Amino acid sequence: MAGGRAAEYEAAAIEVGGAKIMFAMTSAGDGFFPAHLELDDTEVPVELRITIHDNTDGGRGP
Repeated sequence: MAGGRAAEYEAAAIEVGGAKIMFAMTSAGDGFFPAHLELDDTEVPVELRITIHDNTDGGRGP
């Protein structure tokens, strides 16, 4: 995240396992965003979901 904080538009990318991952600063939450990886039947990743907001407050936002 240091690259994102230092960048003009508060975003940066890193490479992980051959894939580029973009990070961006948001005004949501405390910087902890749980990630959920879904695998197919052969255990190959097919979906990555990142929870930005859990809606436990009825949708009113952070």
